[in-house]
Amino acid sequence: MAELMAPKILDGCAANKALRAHDAPHGDVGATDVVMVLDHQALCWWRVLAPEAELLWLHVLDGSQGQGLGSLLLAASMEHLHHRLGVTQLFLEVSVKNNTAYYLYHKFGFKVVGTRKKYYQDKDTGNTCDAYVMTCNQFHH
Repeated sequence: MAELMAPKILDGCAANKALRAHDAPHGDVGATDVVMVLDHQALCWWRVLAPEAELLWLHVLDGSQGQGLGSLLLAASMEHLHHRLGVTQLFLEVSVKNNTAYYLYHKFGFKVVGTRKKYYQDKDTGNTCDAYVMTCNQFHH
């Protein structure tokens, strides 16, 4: 794997453009949001209401999956949120079917605290699946 650039924080139009490139479904970046990219191959989007933050989207482009980019970006963004913005509690939802993401979050200290029934809907089939609600207050990895 080629040497990676450091993760970069985007805002405004650049953040919204990157979200579209990563198929983010949640709309536009808000005033308190943090969007971080890694070599334009991986992106994470956090909604920050310190001392809490919620992960809205973590995505690695198909051709770049399996190279550890998600782990690198999650670690960098968690450190930024904690040390620069004073975040002490993180939240996210993850599909009960997405084992890869679940184990990534678990590796970073996230724990399941609940389940949202029929939270996700497949845009093609209309089928729904549940999501785990996960939280973390550990910022050392």
